[in-house]
Amino acid sequence: MSAPLPIAPLREPILAALDRGPVVITSPTGSGKSTEVPRWLRARGPVVVVEPRRVACRGVAARVAELEGTELGSAVGYVVRDDVCATGDTAITFVTPGVALRWLQSGRLDRAATVLLDEFHERSMDLDLLLALLLRSDSPSLGLLSATLDGDRVAEHIGGEHLRGEGRAFPVDLRWLPGRTVLPDVRGLPE
Repeated sequence: MSAPLPIAPLREPILAALDRGPVVITSPTGSGKSTEVPRWLRARGPVVVVEPRRVACRGVAARVAELEGTELGSAVGYVVRDDVCATGDTAITFVTPGVALRWLQSGRLDRAATVLLDEFHERSMDLDLLLALLLRSDSPSLGLLSATLDGDRVAEHIGGEHLRGEGRAFPVDLRWLPGRTVLPDVRGLPE
């Protein structure tokens, strides 16, 4: 069994904060926000994770399904334009902002207990509109996840809490190679 990811100490604070209102969760890349947080929230009911890109929807859904020990498309799946790998019973569904907006309009997003807007720093018109509509409704619990967001400022703006996780740091040695550049220039290009 592998060591817990750096986001692990935030599990209980995240669960408690979502009971009080929207939550902004910031933690360095690789800390487990995208894979662990949806899994924790699954016990509360269906979770919809909004990823800004189709590739991320597919990839993170596949990883979470692997962590859950389930086949992709059953308990964990994704829905992107022209590609559905989920059922009505899927517990954790990764979707793009466009799909989430369609689901919100049709009422399907109301079935979710929690909506997570992952990689929220990758702002777009769709994502901003989705956030505004979710904040105006009595819709599901809402979480915003990011590695680089000014969490305090966003939490204040949406009337929520900011929870900050830690990451893992590894020593880095910087070494410079002496001499000419390794890239060719006009001189010596034939060589």
